[in-house]
Amino acid sequence: MRSTLSVSKSSYCEWRIRPHSPQKQPKEEVKDKIHHIHKRLKARYGSSKSTRYMKEVGIRSKTAKSGEILISDITYIPTKEGWLYLATMMNLYSWHTIGWVMSGRMMKTLLIHALKRAFQTQNPTLSLIQHSDRASQYVALDYQALMQANDITTSMSRRGNCYDNACIELFYSIIKKELIHHENYATRAAAIRIILKYIVSLYNYEKVHFYIDYMSPIEYEGQYVI
Repeated sequence: MRSTLSVSKSSYCEWRIRPHSPQKQPKEEVKDKIHHIHKRLKARYGSSKSTRYMKEVGIRSKTAKSGEILISDITYIPTKEGWLYLATMMNLYSWHTIGWVMSGRMMKTLLIHALKRAFQTQNPTLSLIQHSDRASQYVALDYQALMQANDITTSMSRRGNCYDNACIELFYSIIKKELIHHENYATRAAAIRIILKYIVSLYNYEKVHFYIDYMSPIEYEGQYVI
């Protein structure tokens, strides 16, 4: 390369050992982090389509305060025993998945347990808003009673608008692309064990997002000062 660019040997050696500029250093740290997780995930890490999608629809993922908005959804996962349903609660400020429950049955209690787990992870804040789609489980009397008991305001997607809940949909897209679509779960119990490890250990602590300054949810949330 030195001969191609017609530079002296001393200049080339100086360039090779020169430290990164302050502007380039954060980018290099992000690249190292991505490379580390990429190896752990067996080259599944990354979601360029999801990134482009979020940019195209103009999703705004940041809120002023941690715990200001909680977003939720339910998805289903195939196993050889049948469907497994996953309900999650995400802190929109940091993309931290703070509540999750998996079950072989789609019941209203699925969301109740997920919301209670979210409360165990983070105490509900004053004027908390919980956003979801219009699934019947979110309007069930028992679930709404739990919401009201904790002074949580209900927010639901507009009819026919698939973008309103795009952030939590993106979370499911990521976990399916990086994990679920590469697995063939023999039992629901096996699926629960593997998916739980992904959410708790990898996604929350190591998965970096450009929406939160190329940090992991836990790392970004740690910067929040009340």
